[in-house]
Amino acid sequence: MLDKSPFNLSVGEKMRVAIMSILAYDPEIIIFDEPTLGTDEDTYMKILHMIKQLKERKRCIILISHDMKLIDLVADYVIPMKDGRVFGILRKNEFFDMLNDIYGLESHMLLRTSRKWVS
Repeated sequence: MLDKSPFNLSVGEKMRVAIMSILAYDPEIIIFDEPTLGTDEDTYMKILHMIKQLKERKRCIILISHDMKLIDLVADYVIPMKDGRVFGILRKNEFFDMLNDIYGLESHMLLRTSRKWVS
């Protein structure tokens, strides 16, 4: 990637460069806003691995995402929002149990395969 012009990087490569440039400062708190949006599976897994490593290093991760798979694999707590309304601070399992109440979604439909995803 070092030999490429930044204008010729893929979406996933640009995402990784942006994340790595922030991590170079070794921040205590890191905010990720849709970090896997538009990435291929390989980049997705690299970002997932990186977030897990940051958690192991006791970094505070704030993750903004619609990606239920990512939330399932890395979140400890979730702050669900809808139409500007916050529904509280919930443990991850509480959040998935309340998906239907909050969003009208059946959690078993969303999580049918997510609990089997390889992390």
